[in-house]
Amino acid sequence: MRAFAAAILLACAGSAAAADCPSFEYGRAAEIKGVHKVFINVGPEITMRNEMAEQLERELPGVKVTDHAEDAEAVIAVVPDNDPDVTHFIVYRPLTAGKARLLFEQKSTTSRIHSLKPHVKFAHMFVEEYRKANAAP
Repeated sequence: MRAFAAAILLACAGSAAAADCPSFEYGRAAEIKGVHKVFINVGPEITMRNEMAEQLERELPGVKVTDHAEDAEAVIAVVPDNDPDVTHFIVYRPLTAGKARLLFEQKSTTSRIHSLKPHVKFAHMFVEEYRKANAAP
C-alpha cells in the first residue's frame, strides 16, 4: 500500500503528470445524495476493491459499483498521505475533465483485525454517510 501511495504522489508531483491529477473543489458529504453508481479506485489492490464493493452493494441495494470510472457518479479513491502508515481514502464526484468535487475523507492506520482494516472502516463510513444523505426527510 505504501508503494502504491508513493507512486500516486510521484505521478501527481511530476510536471508532465500533474495535468492528469484532478483539480478539487470542496463539497459536503450530503452531496452523495442520489448517487447510484460508484467507482472504487485503489489501484492494483483487487482484493481491497472487491471487499469494499461487496460491502457497499450488500448494505446499499440501490448502489452499483462500476468497473469503469467513466460510468461512475462518485469515486472512492486512495490518495497519498504524508504519513506512510496511514491509508487515506477520499470520495469525490467527477465534474468536467480534470476537475472533481471532494465530498469526504477518512484516514486510518493499518490493522490485522478485519473489521478495523482501513478499507473496511471506510466502506462502513461511506454506507453511513450515504444513508444520512439519502434518508427521507
